[in-house]
Amino acid sequence: MKGPNKIVLTMDDLTFIHTQSSNKGDEKQKCNSHVPFLLLLFNNQGLVAAVQGDWVWLKKFPGEKHTEIKPATKTSFCKLRDLRHENVNLFLGFFYDCGVFAIVSEHCSRGSLEDLIRNQDMKLDWMFKSSLLIDLIKFKNINKGRKTNIIDSMLRMLEQYSSNLEDLIRERTEELEIEKQKTDKLLTQMLPPSVAQALGMGTPVEPEYFEEVTLYFSDIVGFTTISAMSEPIEVVDLLNDLYTLFDAIIGSHDVYKGIDTGEDLDTGELGSEPIEVVDLLNDLYTLFDAIIGSHDVYKVETIGDAYMVASGLPHRNGNRHAGEIANMSLDILSAVGSFRMRHMPDVPIRIRIGLHSGPCVAGVVGLTMPRYCLFGDTVNTASRMESTGLPYRIHVNIRTVTILHSLKEGFKLDVRGKTELKGKGVEDTYWLGGRGGFNKPIPTPPDLQPGASNHGISLDEIPEDRRKKLEKARQNK
Repeated sequence: MKGPNKIVLTMDDLTFIHTQSSNKGDEKQKCNSHVPFLLLLFNNQGLVAAVQGDWVWLKKFPGEKHTEIKPATKTSFCKLRDLRHENVNLFLGFFYDCGVFAIVSEHCSRGSLEDLIRNQDMKLDWMFKSSLLIDLIKFKNINKGRKTNIIDSMLRMLEQYSSNLEDLIRERTEELEIEKQKTDKLLTQMLPPSVAQALGMGTPVEPEYFEEVTLYFSDIVGFTTISAMSEPIEVVDLLNDLYTLFDAIIGSHDVYKGIDTGEDLDTGELGSEPIEVVDLLNDLYTLFDAIIGSHDVYKVETIGDAYMVASGLPHRNGNRHAGEIANMSLDILSAVGSFRMRHMPDVPIRIRIGLHSGPCVAGVVGLTMPRYCLFGDTVNTASRMESTGLPYRIHVNIRTVTILHSLKEGFKLDVRGKTELKGKGVEDTYWLGGRGGFNKPIPTPPDLQPGASNHGISLDEIPEDRRKKLEKARQNK
């Protein structure tokens, strides 16, 4: 090998200190002129020379006289020359000339580690001693007390580093997957799973037409009066508890529930601290969420105390949608019958429920905060069924009744008669009173006097201290 990467050096490549003779001439004359320097190598004393302007150290290779250098030996020394480590002296090649074979390495002005340890006359400062100790510890960690070469030790260190890196990457990947699952779970609670998956992949969600679904609407009777008699935080607690109960029930049915959009309340007459309204809302939503958790359903939307649920979308289920909504309605009505407000346990919570079946269109609206919304006359009719209903009653449209009869599951349906639906005219409607095999208690509807409203709650049912507080708030206006 020639050039700067030459591995075998001869007399022509070296410049010895204080030599007066020329390197030119025959082989015998060249060797005789360097006898004093070669004797140092033969006596294992080492020798300093210069190669291309850099100081190097020559040390005789141990063993008997060498007559040739095999190709495999050159290959090994080429690999050794590429070794770089802060605690290993740099190997530059080997000297072979005039019958002398020597190792050529980088010259260290302070000598080798062995020279320092054996030379008792050399005075070392503490800075140098501490640096030396650190290097010794590093070498011990590399060698681990075994007589092995540095290459093997470095390979083991690289393998260990690679293994540690793989463990770290695996750990971070698992953490990322857990966080992704949390995000996906949150998204599927806001949108149907199929819609959430499409949005996550960046796929546009086109509006979809559903030939027939069943919709559920419910409303809390006298909620405005209850809110006026409650502190704001108590209103939040009431809504949270009630919606948790509803969500638990919906979870056991194949229906869909939308997004809670908050309570649109007139709190001008409260005359109380806002934190009490928060408590009331918290109770109601806790109840609704508890109901949804025990049923396989999806909320479409809740606006204030109004609750909207659908079945038959986004996944079609034949004509099972009417039965799912009917069973869910009975469960909700039974649960609400035993529900009590924490701040006014003696005041009953009564709801009206309306059901209707028909076609509708569903799609995602919005980019920043996408929502899964339903459109069509079926939505309006279901809302009218709720608003014209009565407390503790499930008001059912004739179209839903027809489907429930076809299911032959023993639903108990009573004729209500002709009912005027705003914007729809007069239609025959029914009450859903139960189902064969349904043994849960259902609250008894209150007796309404002729001309009485089906939307309010009597002030006689409100505790006296609450009524006085409301009257005082009105007088202070």
